[in-house]
Amino acid sequence: MEDRNVDFVIVGLGNPGEYAGSRHNAGYIFCDYLANELTKATSLALGFGTPGPPQFVRRDDLMADIHDVTFESLRILLVKPLTGMNGSGEAVAKVLAAYNITAPASQLICVCDDLNTLPGSIAIQSRAAWYHRRVYYELMRILLSPEDGGELRSLQGHRGIESIASTLTHGNWIRFRVGIGRPAEGQSIVSYVLSRFEDGQEMNLLGYALSLAVQSFQFLATKKGDIKDTKKKFASSKKLPKTLPPWLMGNFG
Repeated sequence: MEDRNVDFVIVGLGNPGEYAGSRHNAGYIFCDYLANELTKATSLALGFGTPGPPQFVRRDDLMADIHDVTFESLRILLVKPLTGMNGSGEAVAKVLAAYNITAPASQLICVCDDLNTLPGSIAIQSRAAWYHRRVYYELMRILLSPEDGGELRSLQGHRGIESIASTLTHGNWIRFRVGIGRPAEGQSIVSYVLSRFEDGQEMNLLGYALSLAVQSFQFLATKKGDIKDTKKKFASSKKLPKTLPPWLMGNFG
């Protein structure tokens, strides 16, 4: 695969180590989930049967674990930065440079947890306002007009996303936000996001959201759907799912 260009870089945001199964590591979890789904689909299509778990390669020079896979003629990099959430931008910049990614607006997808999206749902965003690193934090502070502010504010509230935007000096790339909801009254946000997903309904809702995110990517990548079509089809729900697919119940974890 080294002799062909990369079509998509999918970055799952998270913290390595002790927070492996936490809500804040939904991006890492998505990368593992997507890697497994793509590996299974490719293996079954080739008649190889059920494969073993996909392997990520540690790239210390790129500060990331990377899984390089081909799916339906597309070369896809799944990336899990090793920098910690707040330093994600450095790893992403290294990966983009190493693999000569010249069109992040259509090639880069970053996946993270989102407090403001309901469990079992995803949000999809793209094309945030362009800005220079020196004025980044000032722009984040200022109340902008609705036309510009909505796009710029889509970068706020998540340190991994902010780090990538600051390092790349723009926000012109795609973001999949996996809904984790908000903590119960009395629990701090830090405690909530760094805690593990609970078994049962919450884990099933996570599985459903991950499935939506996988379908979103496949639709965007292989059906030639644009980002607006993808949002409308997979990220328009504002309510908790009333029912979950039978195959999902009790089988995700």
